[in-house]
Amino acid sequence: MNTVERPSWEEEHLILQTIKKYGRKKNVKVKCVNDQNFIIRIAGHFDKFCLKLDNTVYITVDGKITPCCILREYILGDVTEKPIVQIWQGHKMREFRKTKSKTICKKCDALKYYYYQ
Repeated sequence: MNTVERPSWEEEHLILQTIKKYGRKKNVKVKCVNDQNFIIRIAGHFDKFCLKLDNTVYITVDGKITPCCILREYILGDVTEKPIVQIWQGHKMREFRKTKSKTICKKCDALKYYYYQ
């Protein structure tokens, strides 16, 4: 698999602003995990963990549940095999929130005030 080098902080924000502007022209709302409102960014910065783990999961098109859109390879369950509530309250999700997120999510800057390249 080929990897793409992440753009600089400035380039990333310019790309996002360009996409948002295009979205407004087409009446499509554009959201980005790295572009949260001030309150969410402050809360995530001081809490040192991702606030999304409290109330969201990412479900792939084939029904796999992962903790977030960035961790598509970290499968917690499958909605074609178990109800989402069982997966949400299950051992793998509890374990992820309790311990694994501290190491796996450590270098994620999606809700933080720093930038990893």
